[in-house]
Amino acid sequence: MKFYSLNKKSPKASFEEAVINGIAPDKGLYYPEKIRSLSKSFFDNIDQFDNCEIAYQMIKQFVGDEIPEESLRSIIKDTLNFDFPLVNIEKDTTPYRQPNHGNPVADRQSISSPPLFFNLFLMVAGNFSGNNYPEALKFISHTISFFQSQSLFNHQNTPDLDARINQLTLEIENLDYHALSNLWGMLSGKYLPSVLYKVRLVAFDTGDIKQQVTTIKAPQPSLNNNFPE
Repeated sequence: MKFYSLNKKSPKASFEEAVINGIAPDKGLYYPEKIRSLSKSFFDNIDQFDNCEIAYQMIKQFVGDEIPEESLRSIIKDTLNFDFPLVNIEKDTTPYRQPNHGNPVADRQSISSPPLFFNLFLMVAGNFSGNNYPEALKFISHTISFFQSQSLFNHQNTPDLDARINQLTLEIENLDYHALSNLWGMLSGKYLPSVLYKVRLVAFDTGDIKQQVTTIKAPQPSLNNNFPE
């Protein structure tokens, strides 16, 4: 597989040259000469493949024979092999305004169970074996950088966000050495480069209506009262 510059003023490059150089000498982006469509059977059976196999099938046409299959699979495994466990779920006790179901000028309003708000504690850990420990640190660095620039998720920037959730905010949660030791002892006993995030605010609202009640309205003066003479 060869890669050419989109500016079309530089020689074609191999996969290794394109990856190492980043951009072509003419400042153009490298693009593969051709992109082969994956087979129909691949998509029909994609639920039977793990993430590493899917990634291998996707990238092997661009790598060609420059990286042996065994080495390429090992690289993919190390790249995708990281932990993202849910460490804890905490009920948020901060008071929030309850949603109003129904029209305030109507005769009846609905009463439903109040929504619950949770904070999720997520651990991002780089699980790289052997001599790839620096890659774990690089992965954690990229993770922190991404969530630093994108710490808020709402329906505008994340259209697939559950409709019951207004927004999610990620904050780094600081742990002292004792708490960190206890946490890793609970997870695996072996420390890995990691960062703990507090995800606020996850709302759980069943939307169940328990009952409907008559709306109490303030008395209104009548303009048609007949006063005695």
